[in-house]
Amino acid sequence: MTESYLSPLARLQHWADTRPEQVFLRQPTDAGWQQLTFKEVWLRASRLANYLSSLPPRSPVAIYSLNCADWFITDIAILMAGHISVPIYPTAGESTIEYILEHSEVKLAFVGKLFDWEKKSHCFANIETLSIFNEKHGVKPVGDAISDLPPIQSIYQPKPNDLATIVYTSGTTGEPKGVMLSYRAIGSALSTVEQVFHIDHHDRFFSYLPLAHVAERMAVEMASIYFGATVSFVQSLDHFAENLRTVKPTIFFAVPRIWLKLKQGIERKLGGRRVVALLLKTPLLGSWLKRTLKKLLGLSDTRLALSAAASLPQDTLDWFDNLGIEICEAYGLSETAGFSHINLPGKRRSGSVGQPFPNAECMIAKNSEVLLKNASLMEGYYKQPELSAQAIQDGWFRTGDLGKEDAEGYLYITGRVKELFKTSKGKYISPVPIEDKLISSLDVEHLCVMGANLPQPVAVAVILSQWNSSFKKQFEANAKQVLQKVNNTLEKHERIRQLYLVNEDWNTDNGLLTPTLKMRRQPIEERYSVLIEKYQSNRKVIIWSEV
Repeated sequence: MTESYLSPLARLQHWADTRPEQVFLRQPTDAGWQQLTFKEVWLRASRLANYLSSLPPRSPVAIYSLNCADWFITDIAILMAGHISVPIYPTAGESTIEYILEHSEVKLAFVGKLFDWEKKSHCFANIETLSIFNEKHGVKPVGDAISDLPPIQSIYQPKPNDLATIVYTSGTTGEPKGVMLSYRAIGSALSTVEQVFHIDHHDRFFSYLPLAHVAERMAVEMASIYFGATVSFVQSLDHFAENLRTVKPTIFFAVPRIWLKLKQGIERKLGGRRVVALLLKTPLLGSWLKRTLKKLLGLSDTRLALSAAASLPQDTLDWFDNLGIEICEAYGLSETAGFSHINLPGKRRSGSVGQPFPNAECMIAKNSEVLLKNASLMEGYYKQPELSAQAIQDGWFRTGDLGKEDAEGYLYITGRVKELFKTSKGKYISPVPIEDKLISSLDVEHLCVMGANLPQPVAVAVILSQWNSSFKKQFEANAKQVLQKVNNTLEKHERIRQLYLVNEDWNTDNGLLTPTLKMRRQPIEERYSVLIEKYQSNRKVIIWSEV
């Protein structure tokens, strides 16, 4: 990628000039697919940029919406006008929204397709707000604002170190932090991705994970802008499977929870895990079933399947491998523009997040913390210079992740520095590796290992199925076998003493998950502390509790 294409604006203009009629964005509707070419997207964004040019220079502008074509157009317009985009998770709680709007000093907000706008609209009461979907009561539609405006005459020409966006972390501990990413950081990451993946205008992306997350923003939005690929969006959760089958993406990115859901969905339809395993092993039938399942999932044309944000259970990797879908686990953080390590097709190493991308460096500190250095590092945390200085020292970013490297540079994440807990026996335990082993064999929605100040760790898991006696008996028999098998692989002080099963969901509304669906450990531990204390002296291994 040449120097002239460091800016996403320059890259998009390149496609609008050289491939004006190529379809860039595909938005599903009840009437079918609305398709927008590169030229149409450029013109729509430049008209909106004209409206934004009335704001003070370099103003923070928020986007609060589910993924859609207008999300891309709005983000591009903000950059065209020389402003700084501030995405907000569509699942963010009211306190998080209010914090981000105040902390980032947003001047204007765009709101779009959402689950619960009526509940959260009061958060935007003191900020000029425009609707990018004509569905919001009391909010002026974008179309009305720009109906008489021509395209912006002077498109912002960013310098490499100019701030492009503030990406707020999901806030697993404390308030979200505003990660400042420059045009340099974005351009550097995409330049390296081009060397490794060779993405071009023939590729098809499927966008459904929150664009407020750096991974979707970089791996789908910015990648499609830089490489001229087509992006299709999901209409709704109810249409997810249908949309995915229609799109047949060549590049598909998912977090472990999505991969696990896809696997479990197939297994439930075909009679369970053991039945599917048996069918896949059957000669002739197995080969036919593998091809059929890939088509059913919509992944028959996928040449690059990616997973990130957390580790993927080994049996899930093996299951998709058996279908001929080679999932490549990657590693990166908001602070590195989502860029750091990757397992490449044909070069994967089990249990690792891969080797560093070209021009990326990794070092393991004395306390086993993973340190990263590359040209995509953030400028710092917005309005938090002391925290920024702690995070980046001598050019190295302190990730807060614990890890180890093998001789060939493959990185293995073993936990989080802040997630380590000490039992009453004085033993330190990292919960993540234990959780990975358990959740890969138990059909549960969520699972959290805890044990601070307990003599032995325990696990709490969520089951939302019907809790009749037959189900309980069957699940408990399997769970006891799984616990015994997993415990046999652990050190004595790490072994799980009890498994607590609860039937309430963990989500963003009750504060037990972040907007990126990561567990908030402290609230989870607080929520079930009374339950665990009540049954600590009980000799039962499996505890069923209707919360």
